[in-house]
Amino acid sequence: AQVEQLKHERDTDRKELAAVKEAKPELLGLEMPQNTGVMVTGYVDLEYRAAENASRTFDNHHFNPIFLGMLGDDLFVQAEIEYEHGGSEVELEYASLAYFLNDYVTLEGGKFIVPFGEFNERIHPSWINKFPGRPIVFDEVLPGTWSEVGAQVHGAVGLNESLGTDRPVDAEYSFYLVNGLEGAAGVSLRSLTGNHTNNDDNIAMGGRMGLRVLPWGSFGTSWYHGAYTTAGTLDLTMWGLDFAANPIEALELRGEYIATFQEVATPNTNQEDLEKKGWYLQAAYALSDAANWLSDLPGSQYLGNAEIVTRFSQADLETTSGTNNQHEIGIGFNYYLKPSLVWRLAYEKSQENYGTAKVNDDLVFAQVAYSF
Repeated sequence: AQVEQLKHERDTDRKELAAVKEAKPELLGLEMPQNTGVMVTGYVDLEYRAAENASRTFDNHHFNPIFLGMLGDDLFVQAEIEYEHGGSEVELEYASLAYFLNDYVTLEGGKFIVPFGEFNERIHPSWINKFPGRPIVFDEVLPGTWSEVGAQVHGAVGLNESLGTDRPVDAEYSFYLVNGLEGAAGVSLRSLTGNHTNNDDNIAMGGRMGLRVLPWGSFGTSWYHGAYTTAGTLDLTMWGLDFAANPIEALELRGEYIATFQEVATPNTNQEDLEKKGWYLQAAYALSDAANWLSDLPGSQYLGNAEIVTRFSQADLETTSGTNNQHEIGIGFNYYLKPSLVWRLAYEKSQENYGTAKVNDDLVFAQVAYSF
């Protein structure tokens, strides 16, 4: 939608510039640069966290300006700068140049968010994510938010005519070559990110295929494979499934399953590879129907801007020092002051199992998130 808006603004600017040139050619000269339609957008949030095993704190978690621009008819540039925790952490989330080859194929190069599942690429921004935090599967099974430097081809093909239906049905695809995750053998996956240059002489590859049927939902499968040690002798393989469904207008169901296989020793040794797997399932129900049912009660109109959400997430992690199983269940309440401004209150009950010892780490979250 933002790309289409930029195209429209650019065409309007061109017409206005042509009219000005025709009226005042002697003042403007023969050539003038044209407005390419640059847009600045982004999101910001403020959180309050009260954790069982940590101090209570406010956190200006994100201030992320996003820059979008059309460079001619077929070129699109985008970049996001991430200021986290009050500016104590600053990083380039992504910066890439895309070329629209045709309606079905886009070529992109630079630093981009890896299209693995839907949460990592599309759902993670705080004003879109319906919980203040991400599911635990995106801590160590897949290190979200995960960006890489490389090139990709992606797009979608409409299947409406082939299926003989007026309902929008799109087959989505993404294929990419990137520097890939890199670090020491057997370490945490989160410590493998941030490789802007490749040192293992092995380019990683991956992709996602998906089917989207509006307004019912979507389904996709993703994969990734590449060497992850500097010597290039140990591989990392991931695959995943994702889905989203809207059985009724007020109800959204969403979930992902991800499995990661991390080699820790060369072939012909007795040490087994590490397997990390996890999943999450989330349900969000808008209270608009309840607002209609209770329309005779004072204040019932405010329910139309509210929703309740629940999420279960689990991660089973094999490490070089043993197995660490984690799970959490959360419930939350969201109130949309407007579509791009939301207030959230959530409670998450978490538990980690280190062998026989159990570590509880429950959390109360309050958040205000805004997209500008």
